[in-house]
Amino acid sequence: MAALRLIVGLGNPGAEYLRTRHNAGFWFLDALGLRERARFGNDAKVHGETAKIVLDGQPLWLLKPSTFVNKSGIAVAAALRYWKIEPEETGRRKGSETVREPPVPAAFPWTRRLLTSRDW
Repeated sequence: MAALRLIVGLGNPGAEYLRTRHNAGFWFLDALGLRERARFGNDAKVHGETAKIVLDGQPLWLLKPSTFVNKSGIAVAAALRYWKIEPEETGRRKGSETVREPPVPAAFPWTRRLLTSRDW
């Protein structure tokens, strides 16, 4: 299996979503970024906030899309193209139903749909 090169934390922009379960992906990346002393910055090329960290000696991009969750594929596709990342390097295999389990599948049923979608 290829090394993991990208983690996308899903969430919705706007103050009304800041403390809702819809932003659990953003919270996870914020916690990981804090632990690894990463600084997020806006990156228009990938439609979101990004940071780069090193885990186990391997570089790893973190992406918080600036789009709403239902449009997050725009940011994910842009990031994959821009950083030349293959689907295998995101924990998902292109065209496969085999995916890593989302961290909170019961709270976010759309996560499984997004991860198993063949559209991106």
